Formats: sequence, structure tokens, C-alpha cells
Amino acid sequence: MQTMKIFSDLLPIKLAVAFLFYSLLSYGYSEAYRKKYAAVLEHYQKIDIDQQKFDAALYLIDHMESHQSPEGQGIDLFLSSVRNYKPKTDIGKLGKLWSDCNDNMRINMLPDSSVVSCENLMSNIDDAFSIWRISPWYNDISFDSFCEYILPYRVSNEHFQPSWRKELRECYKNAIENVSDVKAAFTILRRRVLDSISNSNSFTPYNLDVLTYNHIRRANCDQRCILLVSVLRAFAIPAAIDGVPHWADYSTKGHSWVALLLADGTYTVFESEDVPLCNNRIDASNFIKDSTSFEGLSIPFSIKYEKRVAKVFRTGYADIYKDVSVFYGLNGKISIPVANQNKVWLCTFVTGKDWQPIVQEPVKNGIACFENLGNNVVYLPVMEAFGQKSPLSPPILLDKNGDVHYLKSDSDDTCSVVLTRKYPLCSYMPAQWIKLINSIIEGADNPKFTLTDTLAVITATPYGRTSINIRNAEKYRYIRFKSNERDIALLSELLFKDEANKTYNGQYLTSQVDTNRLSLLTDGDKETKIKAFKPGYWIGIDLGEKRNFNLSSIEFAPVSDGNDIQKGHLYELYGFDTQWHLLGRSFAHNDDCLTFYNIPKGMLLLLKDKTKGHEERIFIYKNGKQIWY
Repeated sequence: MQTMKIFSDLLPIKLAVAFLFYSLLSYGYSEAYRKKYAAVLEHYQKIDIDQQKFDAALYLIDHMESHQSPEGQGIDLFLSSVRNYKPKTDIGKLGKLWSDCNDNMRINMLPDSSVVSCENLMSNIDDAFSIWRISPWYNDISFDSFCEYILPYRVSNEHFQPSWRKELRECYKNAIENVSDVKAAFTILRRRVLDSISNSNSFTPYNLDVLTYNHIRRANCDQRCILLVSVLRAFAIPAAIDGVPHWADYSTKGHSWVALLLADGTYTVFESEDVPLCNNRIDASNFIKDSTSFEGLSIPFSIKYEKRVAKVFRTGYADIYKDVSVFYGLNGKISIPVANQNKVWLCTFVTGKDWQPIVQEPVKNGIACFENLGNNVVYLPVMEAFGQKSPLSPPILLDKNGDVHYLKSDSDDTCSVVLTRKYPLCSYMPAQWIKLINSIIEGADNPKFTLTDTLAVITATPYGRTSINIRNAEKYRYIRFKSNERDIALLSELLFKDEANKTYNGQYLTSQVDTNRLSLLTDGDKETKIKAFKPGYWIGIDLGEKRNFNLSSIEFAPVSDGNDIQKGHLYELYGFDTQWHLLGRSFAHNDDCLTFYNIPKGMLLLLKDKTKGHEERIFIYKNGKQIWY
């Protein structure tokens, strides 16, 4: 028996910070911070005589300890230099600037107590109150909501910038001039920020201040959320970042979005829509909206249209990592009998990282109860004893109806499994394949194809390697593949073959194609692809004046994610009960499927490509099909 590592980086960083925060409070850090910021408290208690501002100051001070800011000479130099760059400067230049500024420089995450001065804190409080009290929606926002979702001087762990409220308000004030409805203001500002700030990879390893992102107009998903929440709070609109640390059945990443927090609920806008709704669909959870895009598509794979969610968390000031799953309609429940344990973790499987925890619950009367879970997700309950973490049971499937199924297996009840993929087929892939419909194969007697005859038409959506027999090819010196005039339908392979399956290696002719990538069409790798510039692009060959190559067929392949079975690759199949077991190892002899024998029925499975690729997902095998989780 061979096993794989079960746990990796078990405690998420955000949860660790949250637990550290509460433990620090128990040692009296709030009292120490009140002493440090005594001038602030004295100001609002004796000079300003404003009870709400005094309470707000206490709120910020008592919950400050868990917050940090990236600081150092290198980051200061970068921030001063980048302000001289034009908006939307190339990300490569920004990355180089960061490297140049931080060469041999050290960046430290410093506690806010060493970064935020008494003057900074009072200025922030006064500004937040002044805008809140004159806002059209003042009466709709409670003091508690104001303290958590408008008052804080920072949103997350971005570099501290004391003057962000006034500058952001000045920048965006025209967008909501004369707008008196808070939902309308939220919608307008959300659209304005997301439209103006390009979504890109981060060009620094730390989150910069929001004014820098607003100037350079480039930021990743999380950073755009930090900026948007800051803009909203600058106008006294209560907002926070909600998100999933990772999707429950897809990728290694999660997603963040911004929520409007009103007395009657959590409002969000789904993707490109502009209507804030309560209990809305989770942002970015769809690949292609529905299956209508693939009507008539006949492929031997099930298509995945959406990403599943196990839990939704909110980034807050006092509640750093708050479970808000209930506001997104997650209502699944799992109760687990437990003996001699105080707390239990519940994990989900993350691609490339194995089982990762999402939530911990105490054991009460011998039961650990997990509520507000996402349905149609596989979970694993885990206990910790003597420094070791181990599963309490086999994996648990919480199905789409909320029913609980333990994925137990019986080693005496086995079957053969025929596997076609190691990762679900997400709808963005067939959305590319379908673009090849109405592309054609043409013959001509001149290299510019001014007069052509159609030899074949692609009438159905292809998948994998596809061969088209060509009749009367001997009549033409020039043969080409031509994309349809509507889409840029990219290819990963394109081979011209004779009756003996020999590939022609003659001169290529092209139009609207990057010729530097033509060699990728014959490299045998379905994950590499050409680059075309316009619909109607074409790639052809010159068979030569003597026609000494008898063209018989054209073989091509659409773009691929590399997760289907690939000929010559070595695969390993694993099963999980309370640990991973190697169930079989085999080379693929073709591109279609792979068969393993004597596999316990009902077992949770995982197929790994040991030759290439790291994307893999857990699945069960039922009625001759892989069902992905």
C-alpha cells in the first residue's frame, strides 16, 4: 500500500490571525492599547464631548492588535516612484520597479500600533462621522454597522495610507452626485471602480495602499475589492469584502467580491449585472451561464457549468474572518458523533493541496454540528490528538438535497472503472471547441487561394484529435484549413497526412496567424496552441508542383486543458477511506480512456497524471461515469 500526504498547511493564515487576536485580547492587549491611544480617548471624552465618537475610538483601539501594514524603505521608495508612472503602465515595468526599489531591502509586516498615530486615528474618526451624519442614508445605518463597515481606517492588510477618504471622495464624487438611494450609489460606484481599474496579476508581493491602486489603475481581484470598499466607505456606504478561500470543487484559488451591508440584509451584484440583491448568486461561480450554448453537442464527457462553495467568509475589522454563509443561502448541515474531543475540523479537498480545513466547531454532548454548509460538496471531518491530525470518518458527501452520505467502500465488492479525465470538463473548454463549426478545408491552384473548392466542412463540434478524409486532393497543389468568419477558433494540432498516415512536412502558407508558433501544430502536445489575429484566418500547405505527397486526410485537434487521457502518459489511481491508497498504475495506450480493475465500489477516487500536469479532482464512479466533486 502506498499513501499520499493527507494534510498540507492545515491552518489557513486568516484563521490563525483570528485565533491569535482572541488570545491576545485575553492577555490584556486592549488595555495596553487604550494607554497608547489615551490622547484620542481624552480628546473625545473631555474636549469634543461626543459619546459616539468616544465609543467609536474605543472600538478601533480595542480591535487594533490583529491588524498589520507592510512597511519598509523599499516600499516607501516604490510608492513615491510609482506615482510618477502613467495609469495602466505595463505590469512588467511595475514589477521591475518593485524589484529595483526592494533590492536588498526588507519589508516587515508591522502592527498598526506602530504605524497609526493618534492624529491619524482622530482624523479618520472625524472624517468618517462627518460624512456619515450628512449622508442621505444616515438614518438607515446603525451605529454598530457604522463602526464595523464604515469607520475602520483600513479594509484588509494593505499598506496604511491616512488620507484615503478625502482623496477617493474627491475622485468619485461626480459619479453619485444627487444620488440619494444607497443601493443606487453602491451600484454606480461599483461599476465605476471595476470599469476603471484593470483586473491583472499583482505586480508586488504585498497589498499597496488604495490611493496607489487608484492612480496606477491596475490591481488583482482582492486588491480591487479593497479599493472598492474604501471608495464606498469614503461616502459612508457600509461595505465589506466577502469571499471563498477556495472553491469547493475547482482550482486552487478562491474569489472575493464586495457586499453592501444594510439592516435588511447582505446585498451583492452578480458579475456584470447591475442590480444588488439579497441572497444573490455567488459572484464568478459560473463558467458559462447554462447549457443552451452547447445544444446539440455530442461528447463523451459531462460538462461542468458552475463552481461549488462550501463556506463564505467576510473580512471585517473586529470580526476578521466571519462566517456569513447563511446570507448566501448555504443551508447544509452535518452532525458528527465524536468521543473524547473538544473541537473538530471540517475539510474540503483542494487541488494540489489535499484536504484543507474550512471551519472548526466545538463538540457538545458528543456531537460536532456543522451548519450553513454548501450542498453537493464532499467534506472530511478531522480531529487532532497528540499533535497528529486524522480523519474521524470516511469522506462525507452532502448531496444537492442536503442529504448526508458516507463514502464507504467494500474491498470485497469491486468493479472495473473506465476513466476519460482526471479533472472535470469545465464549460469554457467546449465553448472554444464549438467555435470550429463551419470552418472548412479548401483546395486551390494558387497560393493566395483566390479561387477555391470546398473539400470538407466541420459541421459538428470536435473534441480531441479529429481526422477528416479528403477526396480529390490530388487535383490541387494548395490545401488549407480556414476558420469560419465569426470566431477565432484556435487549434493545438494540424497535420496533413497520406494514406500510410505519414505527415507532410512541406512549406506552410498562412494568413492572420503568428508564424512563430506554427511549430506548435506538429509538436504532439494538445496543450500548446497557435495564435491567430482575426476570424477567417487560415493555414495551408504547398504540396509542390510534382505532387509527390498523396494527401489523404487532415488531422486536427482543438485547444485542450490537458486533463483528458493522453497517450503515453503514466497515471496512478488513488482511493480514500481514512487515508489515501494507491489502487493502480498504468500507461495510457490511447487518447480515449484508461481502465483500472478491482476498484472498491463507492470509494472516493483521484486520478493523477505522473507524466505531466497537476490539476486533478476527487470523484466517485457510478453507473459507468465519473461524478466530480
